[in-house]
Amino acid sequence: MNTEHTGPPEHTGRETTDVVFLHPTGRQPDSWTGVVRSLPGEVKPWLPNLGRGSFEEQRAAVEAFLDKNELRRVALVGHAMGAVAAVAVAAAQPQRITGLVLSQPQLFFDPSQVRNQIRALKLMPKFLLGRAGLDKASAIAALEQVQHIDLREKAKAITAPTLILATTEEPAGLPSAEQAAEIIPDATLAKVSGLSGTWYETDPARFVAEISPHLGVG
Repeated sequence: MNTEHTGPPEHTGRETTDVVFLHPTGRQPDSWTGVVRSLPGEVKPWLPNLGRGSFEEQRAAVEAFLDKNELRRVALVGHAMGAVAAVAVAAAQPQRITGLVLSQPQLFFDPSQVRNQIRALKLMPKFLLGRAGLDKASAIAALEQVQHIDLREKAKAITAPTLILATTEEPAGLPSAEQAAEIIPDATLAKVSGLSGTWYETDPARFVAEISPHLGVG
């Protein structure tokens, strides 16, 4: 599924909901394939390619995709950096976003902590990262791109109903998810157990079950 966007067959007499799925850095749009196959029929999924550029380039890619496809009223679903891009777009264009799902979001990256992580990665042998499925150069580049991100103030402008998903198997990410839930107006935090990483890929049915009630589908 390498096309820029996709959607299920049209359902005669049935109103559809446009939902844009935003992949994290290091993944491609087709990483949402399992989720798309698990969606109820009234959802029309759209899968932009955010590329591997800077955060600002990824945010711009989302906005350009929405404009190109004339998507004036949509829900955004993002994981990790895809969730960060979703926050930026929802804050800048609140009238356009009808719903927001943020999986493992992070609104703020402490520059000193990021620099420490970069130094640690540079000292780590490539083969150790390779065993974990990570490319050393890509991991360092990703950290360098996020060290100046701070969306805490902008996130206060979000008006769309927001669901925040955090996995209990990754406790390091819980504080960021909890912070996002406190900052974004009327956001709901849901903690899911037994899952980690890009769990929308490994258990797409569970992911769809978590987000469908929030999107009002299914």
